[in-house]
Amino acid sequence: MYLWRELGVNSWPTFVVVAPNGKVLAQISGEGHRKDLDDVVGAALEFYDERKLLQNNSLPLALEKDRDSRLITSPLKFPGKLAIDVQNNRLFISDSNHNRIVVTNLDGEFICQVGSSEEGLLDGQFDTASFNRPQGLAYNFKKNILYVADTENHALREVDFVNETVRTLAGNGTKGSDYEGGGRGTNQVLNSPWDVCYAPLEETVYIAMAGQHQIWKHNTLDGVTEVFSGNGSEKNLNGSSPTNTSFAQPSGISLDPELRELFVADSESSSIRAVNLKSGGSRWLAGGDPNFPDNLFRFGDHDGTGWDVLLQHPLGVVYASDNQIYVADSYNHKIKKLDPVTKKVTTIAGTGRAGYKDGDALSAQLSEPAGLVEVGEGRFLVADTNNSAIRSIVLNERGAEVRTLDLTGVQAPSPKPKALRRLRRRLSADTNVINVDGGSSMEGYVSLAISVPDGYHFSKEARSKFDVETEPANAIEIEPVNGSLNSDGQASLKFKRT
Repeated sequence: MYLWRELGVNSWPTFVVVAPNGKVLAQISGEGHRKDLDDVVGAALEFYDERKLLQNNSLPLALEKDRDSRLITSPLKFPGKLAIDVQNNRLFISDSNHNRIVVTNLDGEFICQVGSSEEGLLDGQFDTASFNRPQGLAYNFKKNILYVADTENHALREVDFVNETVRTLAGNGTKGSDYEGGGRGTNQVLNSPWDVCYAPLEETVYIAMAGQHQIWKHNTLDGVTEVFSGNGSEKNLNGSSPTNTSFAQPSGISLDPELRELFVADSESSSIRAVNLKSGGSRWLAGGDPNFPDNLFRFGDHDGTGWDVLLQHPLGVVYASDNQIYVADSYNHKIKKLDPVTKKVTTIAGTGRAGYKDGDALSAQLSEPAGLVEVGEGRFLVADTNNSAIRSIVLNERGAEVRTLDLTGVQAPSPKPKALRRLRRRLSADTNVINVDGGSSMEGYVSLAISVPDGYHFSKEARSKFDVETEPANAIEIEPVNGSLNSDGQASLKFKRT
């Protein structure tokens, strides 16, 4: 938000082109301006290159995670969402950037891990199955099953704790553009599912389909997945039916216990909404701009009632046993309480500044919390995403207190070579694999030459890079294993068979 304030940005996406002397050359808001940006950047490069004001050296990068040793040593990496099984004393954590589900007891003691931590879409046993940036979780106590919004696989997954297996219920790894659905199993494509919740009486999984601004549902009995509410337009529009209701990247959902409404953290409109489970229509509760559906830029940090309330990109929501709605107000780094009757919103934890601090809740600090669950007896657990931690909030007569959950026995996965991670992430069904006949040579050179279509060229200012990975590992010695292509898109590699 610092850049937003300094540059006077008031909408997203906004592209700002800055000259070497710090002067703003152009500020373009909205989508569909690629040619405009190309023209501005091209002219600026030519202008400042003639004046010898361009430098081609690498820019120093200081990653946030490198500034805090605690983040490096944390066994989690940007955890997104949580679910609990109170009867069996279990906490489920979507360890999103480790591509796995971590299971502990409610005090943080390790029980098991689901997923190999490799990026991928692979069903099977717990230790071989794979996910890709999983987010939302919902537990089915009757069947001992956990439903997973496998976000970057664009899939709904099922974790079976009886057989210790993972199965894909919907989606196939392809980002969909189907706004109606109705297909069965993996034939039905999805688009960035971000959260899930389970309605046991109807045996239905509701899905916050953030990628196309809708709420979907999956029937666990017949395997059909289809739209439930929202016409797919990115708006903050409340209507009486599914087709005249619009959402803007819904990212958190929670059911009330009587199954009358589904509460939605509608992140891009910075609002909290409620969806009627009978009609599929919605109503406004807090935040955003309920009067102008196209205005997605009414956000901020202000407690109050009704129109006075300002939120900023809330990602999580839970309807609690005290009939209040608790909200992860993510970009405000706070947890807030919303009364669904009076529409009054109050902050219960966080100062509004990103940080890491335990203690009195209003003095404690969080960093972009994204998910939360109620454990019971006034206790909540929070996925404090950018702190890579799970925080505990206990409400009491004096207010609330924040503590960090000690994750005993939870280990970070073993690091994989960067080249291997990148290769596996990029390979897809339409990847063009080129097989080179190396003959019987024990050693020699491989020349790499990449051509580009007419009208394109390799950038002289930002060299394209390459990484080399072999399977099986260490079968061939390669030198260098990574580097930059020259301005003609070429490189020479030396190999020796082992």
